[in-house]
Amino acid sequence: MLLYITSLNVNFFLPESIFWTTSLTSVMSLLSLLFDCFLKLARPNKYTQVHKDTVISIMLLIWNMSFVIGFLPLVGWNNKDYTARFFNFFPWPYLLFIASLISGCFIACIAFMFLLTKVFNLLKASGPDHSLERPFELQKRHHIQFTIVADFVMWLMCYLPFFLYIGLTCPQCLISDYAQRDTTILYFIPVFTLKSLLSSALQAFRTIKI
Repeated sequence: MLLYITSLNVNFFLPESIFWTTSLTSVMSLLSLLFDCFLKLARPNKYTQVHKDTVISIMLLIWNMSFVIGFLPLVGWNNKDYTARFFNFFPWPYLLFIASLISGCFIACIAFMFLLTKVFNLLKASGPDHSLERPFELQKRHHIQFTIVADFVMWLMCYLPFFLYIGLTCPQCLISDYAQRDTTILYFIPVFTLKSLLSSALQAFRTIKI
């Protein structure tokens, strides 16, 4: 049956759609966590603990948005149905769209990390009395910030080469004549798997310290 895989009326890109969904969810969740940390440090009196129902609602909204965007190619935004080739199925405008969304979240994360660093420096420079008002809270936020930064660096190390590869080998790009461009994408899967394992281990280790 595999010899006639191209003649089957089947779309083979459900895993890729799940990948886009989870990738977008992950980076948007990271952005929301950074935003939460920033508000709690910058405005501790005005911004209190987020209610559990609010957190659940935000996560549901993020997952629903990511699900819709990730599955757009399977519901019609594609070049060709019933193909086993990555670039024959995913249109270049969609790849540019999803990459722009994830990259935009990356840039926003970098901005919030700079803001968090600035807030920490201001708290340290404001004097020992102000810093000691909430020592446990500051230490807790510092641990969370370190975890976020480490996770973000791993994200960047995985996704930057992946997006560069897509940007170079797409049908409208510089090396679109590369014969193995569709199959080479499979080699990125172990990289993302390793990143997920390392992120889980790091978050578990840092959570114990918090």
